[in-house]
Amino acid sequence: MPLFAAPSSSKVDPKASFWLTPKARILFAHPDARKPARLLARALREKWIVGGDFKAPAIPVRAGKKGKNAIVLRRGSPGKESKNEEAFRLSVTTGGVTLVARSAAGLRFASQALAEHFDPAGFFPGGRIADAPTHAFRSLLIHLTHYDPVWYRRKRFEKRIDPGVTERVIRAAAAARFNHLIIDVADGVRYRSHPELARPYSIRMAGFRKLVRLARSLGMEVIPKLNFAKSFGKHHHNAWMRPYNTLPDDEAYYRHAFALMGELVRVVRPRYFHIGMDEDEAHTHAGYVEKVRRLNAWLRAREIRTIQWIDLGKRYQKKIEKKMRAAVGRLPKDVILTHWQYHGRIFDWVAWIRARGYKVLGGTGGRKGGFEAIRAFAQRAAAQGAMGMISTHWVPLQRKWEAEILASVEASGRAYWQGG
Repeated sequence: MPLFAAPSSSKVDPKASFWLTPKARILFAHPDARKPARLLARALREKWIVGGDFKAPAIPVRAGKKGKNAIVLRRGSPGKESKNEEAFRLSVTTGGVTLVARSAAGLRFASQALAEHFDPAGFFPGGRIADAPTHAFRSLLIHLTHYDPVWYRRKRFEKRIDPGVTERVIRAAAAARFNHLIIDVADGVRYRSHPELARPYSIRMAGFRKLVRLARSLGMEVIPKLNFAKSFGKHHHNAWMRPYNTLPDDEAYYRHAFALMGELVRVVRPRYFHIGMDEDEAHTHAGYVEKVRRLNAWLRAREIRTIQWIDLGKRYQKKIEKKMRAAVGRLPKDVILTHWQYHGRIFDWVAWIRARGYKVLGGTGGRKGGFEAIRAFAQRAAAQGAMGMISTHWVPLQRKWEAEILASVEASGRAYWQGG
């Protein structure tokens, strides 16, 4: 079956194929299934080849529980995978198609699988498919801009994100079954509260809102990211906040930080916020923990969960790794820690962090040659009880890098869904 990811179980019955006709319709049995039903109708029409110069007819979407010559989306238990909120089951017979899932998210992925299963000649091969993701939290991290040693050296030449590339990457993430989109904002937008942070490559906040709306329309939850680590010697992660990045962590500093976070929160209304905090060189052990506690307290007061990087198993940065190891256990237990490994095989830190009372995300990168590591880490992280995975590609959203980013998105999405 031509599905994006191998399903948990499937059974093919070629004699029971269902053909679309002009009388076919899509029915949704619950109000929150309306959006998945409409997305399905659009996807099928785009794939359906009716012959000659004729355009495929629009497939009506109506409320209903059953009917002849219909594709029905309904809420319910999809079977033994029912404990997973995104689990689904689809059945194809000569009389129609039934999609069953516990949630609207499950119906979204069921609809996506059905569209992938659709033959452009106008029929669905008969049979049954049951599926569920291995990782419940599957996130792509994209960058409006970024600060790291390589990126920092080319800052004066940096251009604004390419809107076409950005849209195609977000759509590819939805097609690859990601359910979260983290947007690394930094000084990549123009803040109303701090217009002095605008750079030549900053986009308007209205442009950022447009990206948020696009991701949400495709079923993804958006998570803003600002990096509050202090690293002046090499990594420059907090340089986006200049001239305030050199302030001590006093009330003046937090006044600026919270104003910037507040603008993003008002636009996104997120459940999660990523605060960076990786490769921190300037804070003491105590100062690092206090910084996270202060940021987390502000977010917690707004019912937002904190996500941050944690640098463990990085022998090439011993001082930073020592600080991070000491911080685990002292950081607030409601902070979600992300252990990143892009090419290595040291994946057992997930269990070590979880044993100390934290929820953990695995972080993978998709540079050339890294796809094998993505699959391996997705598998090991699942075995150790990670709550999910984050995939990123540390390059600008420009045409030069588009093919490489899209390849990483596809490989990561498949690995996260299948668990390796």
